[in-house]
Amino acid sequence: SLIVPSAEELWESSPGVNVVTMGGAFDCTKKTRSAESNQEIPTGNIKLIKKSRDDFAVWFCDEVPVFHLVKCVIRRTRETDTVPRITGIPVSGPKYSRTGAELTAFGNDAVPILTLECVKE
Repeated sequence: SLIVPSAEELWESSPGVNVVTMGGAFDCTKKTRSAESNQEIPTGNIKLIKKSRDDFAVWFCDEVPVFHLVKCVIRRTRETDTVPRITGIPVSGPKYSRTGAELTAFGNDAVPILTLECVKE
């Protein structure tokens, strides 16, 4: 599941970042944040250890109407393990994925489409 980074003060902000998308070139404010979650889930004599990390990078431009969103990239890492180790169950190691969205057009003649990308790395 996605870790939701909602508090504004938890984001790092970098103004003046140039971004080029299919929708054009934009002078953006880039906001970044990493969020981690480590859970121990007891299941009888064994604990399931679940580790999650989400790295967010979002570019905003005031010239873009409504949400001001130009580009967004979320990289996720998920890993589970058991304590104690269970014989016969191999350690899978971390799983990586990347999700992104990018502005393709806006304005009076823009065609509403949503381009989403999800890549397992």
